[in-house]
Amino acid sequence: MKKLSKRDKRVLIGGGVLVVLYVVVFHLILPFYDAGNTVDGQLDQKKRILRAAVRTIQEREVHAAQVAEIDKVLAQYEQRLLDAPDATTAATQLDEIVRALAAENGVTLTKSNPLQERKTGDRYTKVTVQINLDGDLTKTTAFLHGLSAHSKFLLVENFSVSKFRLSSTLQPRMEVSGFIRLS
Repeated sequence: MKKLSKRDKRVLIGGGVLVVLYVVVFHLILPFYDAGNTVDGQLDQKKRILRAAVRTIQEREVHAAQVAEIDKVLAQYEQRLLDAPDATTAATQLDEIVRALAAENGVTLTKSNPLQERKTGDRYTKVTVQINLDGDLTKTTAFLHGLSAHSKFLLVENFSVSKFRLSSTLQPRMEVSGFIRLS
């Protein structure tokens, strides 16, 4: 074998160093660096997911409190519904309420006619009674105030008034409605 010159030895040593550097950099250091970046990215993603989950859990308590408040208000409103289990019984209860208020306020109930019930939403039915009254302005106003201040939610619709020319008697005609909850 031929002896290597100084120059060839330097080239071989330099080439060997370059090969060793190449192997160290591209096969040892860079894979660890890339793996570290990948792990950092995965950790950041997991942190974001964890923060979102914590926020959802915290908001869940807030939403549960809001739902509880809404249920409480709904229960209060449902107490203002008529107590009848069906539309026929509710129409009778509504007629009794109207008659009691008319007698209490000195208004004559000349006609009371239950109308067809109407379903309102998924769980409620609107029960309506058409009534004709006979009374003066003060008593009729007191009757209407009694309807609006009643413990049950009563709705006055299609209100019309007739008046005799020579007297102070009014003849209002209206529909009074109440609501029941369907079972």
